[in-house]
Amino acid sequence: MNNPIGGAGVASGPLVFARFALPPNQQGYCGPSSSPLAEYLEAGFDDGGLAPLAHAFDGAWPYLHLIAVQSGIGDPLDRRVVEGYWLGSALASTIDVSALGNSMRDRFSPRRGWAGLSDGFSVHGGDPTHAYHVFNVYPWLGLLRSGLLEPGLEVLDRCRIRWGRVLRTNPAGILVSSRRLEFSNGILSLGSETVEVVAAVPGLTDVSIGDDVALHWGWVCARLPGHQLQNLKSSHAKALRLANLSGASRQVVG
Repeated sequence: MNNPIGGAGVASGPLVFARFALPPNQQGYCGPSSSPLAEYLEAGFDDGGLAPLAHAFDGAWPYLHLIAVQSGIGDPLDRRVVEGYWLGSALASTIDVSALGNSMRDRFSPRRGWAGLSDGFSVHGGDPTHAYHVFNVYPWLGLLRSGLLEPGLEVLDRCRIRWGRVLRTNPAGILVSSRRLEFSNGILSLGSETVEVVAAVPGLTDVSIGDDVALHWGWVCARLPGHQLQNLKSSHAKALRLANLSGASRQVVG
C-alpha cells in the first residue's frame, strides 16, 4: 500500500483499527468499557491484545470479517481490510452485494425494522463500510425523520468518519476546517465549512498545517494521502446517497 494511513511511519492493521475505534469507545458507544486502546496507541505496539479487543466491537467486526473472507485475506485486521472498512476502498467496494446482504440478515433479522432495511438493500445495495453502517443501519436517521432532531444529528455528524484540513496546530489542540451534516426536509447533506478545535489520537504526532485528515468524533485519527481522501469522500457520498434514497423505513431500531 502506498503512503500508509496516518503518516509516513508504518502502523500495523490493529493499531490503525485502534486509532479509529478509540473516539467512539471513549464516548461509550462502541466496544468494551475500560478499553486499553489508548495505552496501545501511546505505546505504538501491539502484543496481540488488540485482536480480541477489536472482536468486541460488534458493530465493526462483522464488516471486517466479511471484507477479509470475501477478498481472500486471512486476517480481518489486515491493514487493507481495516482501511476498507473505515475509509472505503476498491477492496470494500468490490465485495459481493449478496454476501453483504446475507451478513446483515444474519445480524439484524431478529430486530424490528429488518424488513425495511432488507428491501432497501436489495434495491440500492451498499458497501461494508463504516459510513454505510452509520447512515443506513444505525437508527439515528429514522429518529431524525420522526422529528427528534437532537441528539440524532449531532451523533450522526460526529460518528461518521469525516475529512478536514488542518489550519493550525498548537499545544491547545488542532484547528481544522470541515463540513458538518445538515438535515432538511428529510434529507441529510453536507453543509458549509466550519472550524473547530480537535485532538490527535495518542501516538499520532506528525500532523501539520495543510494536511488532510480523517476525523472521528473530536479526534484526528489519521493523515490522508490523496487516494485515501478520495476513497473516503466516495464511500461517504455513496452511503449518504443510499440513506437519502431509502427513507426512514430502512433504519433498524433496537
